Amino acid sequence: MNTSAEILYAGKSDKKKAVLPKEGKLIRESLSEDFLYEYMRLVDRELVIVSKSHLFERLDDIVEQLFRRHFDR
Repeated sequence: MNTSAEILYAGKSDKKKAVLPKEGKLIRESLSEDFLYEYMRLVDRELVIVSKSHLFERLDDIVEQLFRRHFDR
């Protein structure tokens, strides 16, 4: 995958992609590049993949851990 794939728009249908303004292509590619750069720098970070049905449950767990770590002393 590269910046020309405009990965932030990968979920859009071809029909919706076709109507995106040509003038914004450079911006979309730049955003894609920034996203790829951050995605590939996972050193000291955790990537969590959760099904939609468990998303809020997982977010609750993460927020609780953050609270305990930084405020519950």
